[in-house]
Amino acid sequence: MGMLILRVLLLAATGSSGYFLAQQMISSPEAPIWGMAAGLALGLGVILLERSIRRVPLKVTV
Repeated sequence: MGMLILRVLLLAATGSSGYFLAQQMISSPEAPIWGMAAGLALGLGVILLERSIRRVPLKVTV
């Protein structure tokens, strides 16, 4: 349950950051929507990357 909350917060933070950054950078009516989409895509990428990194063993034996 804790990881779900963290993932939702990550998506909310990246989506809202993309929204506000695009709104400030580009003066187009569609810019905030594209910024939010880019932020959500970045957040989903981080979540998917986290799942694949979790499979890598951290202990190295020589």
